[in-house]
Amino acid sequence: MILDSISAIISIIGRSETPANTQPTTRRSGSAPAKIRKMTNHAPLVDSFGRIHTNLRLSVTDRCNIRCFYCMPADGIQFQPREKLLSYEEMHRFVRIVGEMGVDKIRITGGEPLVRADLPVLIQMLSGLPQIHDIALTTNGMLLAEHAADLK
Repeated sequence: MILDSISAIISIIGRSETPANTQPTTRRSGSAPAKIRKMTNHAPLVDSFGRIHTNLRLSVTDRCNIRCFYCMPADGIQFQPREKLLSYEEMHRFVRIVGEMGVDKIRITGGEPLVRADLPVLIQMLSGLPQIHDIALTTNGMLLAEHAADLK
């Protein structure tokens, strides 16, 4: 299942022939140069515009504990069945693979990521990956006091 997901993501992103040790030739006006660093023998994660990506947003759930218009409008919401969500082991494997492609920053998102059971377990798993240097969490803050100590 995870290999199908990885293949789909990579095919959507596209690959470029931009070498890992050179600047991409395409940049938006006024943007800073891409940060290039020595990576493994894997090709960097490059989008169809030639930009090298070092950040990954990882959505761990589509559920939320409040009903705001941002992620849960009044009607039309259909949650994914639990069995369709990636397991923490699958997420860990995916992050390890993209880490080998130069991704070193992860932002955990949702819905509200703190409603996913045992989220600190995933954070611990990801923090053990040597390629990952920064893990951030986007939250509405309602459950943060309850989970803060476990997320350190």
